[in-house]
Order: sequence, then structure tokens, then C-alpha cells
Amino acid sequence: FCEWREQLPDADNLNEVIIQLISSAAYSAVESLFDPECDDTDLLINAVNEIYADMKDAGSDTADFEEYFTSLLDACAEVVNENAARPLPAAYFDLLKQADASLFGLSQ
Repeated sequence: FCEWREQLPDADNLNEVIIQLISSAAYSAVESLFDPECDDTDLLINAVNEIYADMKDAGSDTADFEEYFTSLLDACAEVVNENAARPLPAAYFDLLKQADASLFGLSQ
């Protein structure tokens, strides 16, 4: 995977930025399982918001995407909180199954 990722050109379009975000999120998720201080959730949320800002600058209407993202964050906060047990509660995975589109409007 790392070799494939290194072959990608610099992030000069939205798809490449989204790929980079996905890779960062996957890495952060694994790291935070072993070290709670590696929780990059705020950085990832900021990255998603920066992508929305770039989309707006390009003329896209992101209001529905942003509302969807906020609703997912709120739902996650209800299921996974500071007192949540490890492993994560089954309700978290049920929540993931309910998401019918990506944060950028791609159907799953």
C-alpha cells in the first residue's frame, strides 16, 4: 500500500485529497487503538472541513454534505464517548452500517 501511495502524484485534485484523508483516517484509527494519545480525530475533522471549503471554492454546494457529516459526528458521540469500553460497543458498528453514502456523496 505504501509503495502504491508513493506513486500517486501530489494532491492536485479532490480525489487525491480524499484518498489521502482516507489513508490518514485508517492509520489514525489503528494507532489510537494502541495509544489513546494518538487520537487524531480533531485533525481528521478539520481535514474534512478543509475539503468542504475547497469544494465550495470550486462552486459546489456542500450544505447537505456538511449536515450529513455533523449528524454522523453527533451519532458517534452518542455511541462512543470517553467512558466507552474497548472494544467498541456493537452500536458503533451498527451506526457505520446505516451510513448509505460517503461524506462526499458517494453511494456505498
